[in-house]
Amino acid sequence: MASLSVELTELDKGSLSDAGQKLASADPQVRLRAVSAIAEAGSAAADFFPHVLALARADSSLAVRQEAVRTVASIGIGGNARQAAAALEELVVAEEGQIRAAAARGLGALRVVESLGLLGRLLADPQMLVREAALSAVGAFGTAGSPELQGVVANLDVPLVRVEAIGTLGKLGPSAAGHAAALVGFLLDSDVRTRVAVADALLRLRSHVLDDVVDRVGELLHHQSDRFRATAAMAMGSLGEAKAGQHKRTLLKMLRENTIGPAALSPAFGAAIGLGRLGGQGEELLRHLASKRPEVRAAICEGLAEMGAEGLHYQARLMECLQDPDERIRVAAARSLNKLRDATAGKLS
Repeated sequence: MASLSVELTELDKGSLSDAGQKLASADPQVRLRAVSAIAEAGSAAADFFPHVLALARADSSLAVRQEAVRTVASIGIGGNARQAAAALEELVVAEEGQIRAAAARGLGALRVVESLGLLGRLLADPQMLVREAALSAVGAFGTAGSPELQGVVANLDVPLVRVEAIGTLGKLGPSAAGHAAALVGFLLDSDVRTRVAVADALLRLRSHVLDDVVDRVGELLHHQSDRFRATAAMAMGSLGEAKAGQHKRTLLKMLRENTIGPAALSPAFGAAIGLGRLGGQGEELLRHLASKRPEVRAAICEGLAEMGAEGLHYQARLMECLQDPDERIRVAAARSLNKLRDATAGKLS
């Protein structure tokens, strides 16, 4: 086998060679596992690119084809990204929506700027599966995806892809700030995923939104529905201390509210997330870890995880929560520690 694009151990080389041989197996499950193994090798598996591409184009198994499309992108990352992008652009015109969607997501992973125009056209594709994948791909470009802003905005009116459109809008940076006010309107959407997506998008756009956006979110903190107040609290904290600090007292008061219903829809949960995102509220959150109500303690764990590097100061307390007698607190603490680890590039001890 020709030398690989990155250095591998002899065992790795043998494993990769074995996977390459199994690409021709008559058993689709064997081919699927072989393609997955090659995907893990990334650009080191460049020698197998033609074989994987052939499977992506015409394998008898749809599952193998989908995995092969993903692997084309994996091989291109860190290697010949343009070659991989050209192959994926060809696959976008396949008949199967699953293949087209996988190809669009692969283009997002590669982030070859010349592919943006094609992805922009896919934002109006009649197949929602493909359109959603294209939105995700445009978002992967970050601010470089701004030329496709209007196509993204148009999808805010399409319920089936609205959550993805909101998330992508938040990733486009300053060019999307003018649409922040429109996003606030979706904080009254009946779908909690939509409302949470708005809060997450505002977190990304916090440096660019105008004061009227803060005021509109502030009004929702007093909505008659606890569900809407909860996600409004998340959104308010997402706007940051500089813009939303005047609402801190309201969020602190919401932490003490006793509500009935799923934790993710409670004002206490929304307030904890909001205060964590607001920044500088770690000690206030920590005080509520002594609450007698398990749902509040679980919410505090989640809030501390929203603090990024600042949250590292509280990792010892989160570790203690792993021993809490209530499973909800243990699960929340574990999830929060994992989130802190990811947010701080593994700095969590």
